[in-house]
Amino acid sequence: MPPLHLATKNLGFLKLNSMQEQAIDAIGQFSHIQLIAPTGSGKTAGFLLPILSKIDLDIKSPQVLVMAPTRELIQQISSVWKKMNTGILAVTCFGGHRIETEINELSAIPQIIFGTPGRINDHIEKKSFTTDAIHTYVIDEFDKTLEPKFYDELAVLQNSLPALQSQILVSATVMDELPDFIPQQDWKIVNESAGLLPKPKAYTVLSKEKDKLNKLIDLLHFTGAGTSIIFVNHREAAERISDTLTTENIENIFYHGGLSQLERMLALIKFKNQTVHILIASDIAARGIDIDGIENVIHYHLPENEAAYTHRNGRTARQGAKGNIYIIYHEEETLPDYITNHTSPKEIPYIDEPIPAPHWLTLTVNAGKKNKINKIDIVAHM
Repeated sequence: MPPLHLATKNLGFLKLNSMQEQAIDAIGQFSHIQLIAPTGSGKTAGFLLPILSKIDLDIKSPQVLVMAPTRELIQQISSVWKKMNTGILAVTCFGGHRIETEINELSAIPQIIFGTPGRINDHIEKKSFTTDAIHTYVIDEFDKTLEPKFYDELAVLQNSLPALQSQILVSATVMDELPDFIPQQDWKIVNESAGLLPKPKAYTVLSKEKDKLNKLIDLLHFTGAGTSIIFVNHREAAERISDTLTTENIENIFYHGGLSQLERMLALIKFKNQTVHILIASDIAARGIDIDGIENVIHYHLPENEAAYTHRNGRTARQGAKGNIYIIYHEEETLPDYITNHTSPKEIPYIDEPIPAPHWLTLTVNAGKKNKINKIDIVAHM
């Protein structure tokens, strides 16, 4: 197991920020911690780095369980762990992934497990792994635990950890109360929600039409070739907007929970490698998408609550980078009180110029090791 400074170096950090330092100290000294900090501030490293010291390599059983509400977020957390290059066996479990593959990986007896609530409950029911030695339990984005579908699943999980000694709750927003299934404890709270990162600039954009598509198209011409996430509240809206933008020769891709795991993965790959600059997404993209350089967050639909607003905005201006937030609203809509620090309605000029298309193209090859094909075979013929 590498010492803390080597794991930190493997992540590419020259030094830790104040939140990460406080989190490491708190997790090292206290049993029950709430870590609250803005998205993009490095919270994942803040709780993963101190977990290193909690794992006993002589115990051949799972000892740490890290939970997140979405497959994208748990994969992002797992990828940070891999970068740390700890040498500690870990397995990641989530819906949409072959459960048989996970059962086979769990048979190797990992010491840390990353997962989504439903899939981890499936494995516990199937007895794919034992929970007898799990002493540390992390819930990332714990503010979602009060949502009915997560509440029930996490309540079952909480009662399946007989040896639990330490619990770490992580979020970008503060919860006024904790779910009933979480034991009453004296919590050490590390709250950096008001600091660390400069806030992106926020602009309101008034649409005179209830259907905001024309104003959205004007806004996209105004932002040009910048990478943008357009947030909507419904899957159907994402696909309808995507179809309209395509007819306007504006390249885009949509992303929501109704897509298959492969479709969601390909959408994120294209957006991350910038072969598509515009992603139209439901709030499933508001958490767990850790992509640098997203210049604009556009609220096509007003967010359903303050937490959704906070997490949507957290996709831009990450790690101190610049970013813009645009809130499109109709004159009959009332902006929620939590939408603050924005400019008066921004005039969006009409720009009669095409939006530059991406310079790159993503090619997918439906073949691999089973077909005796590797990366070199493909690159050699390009």
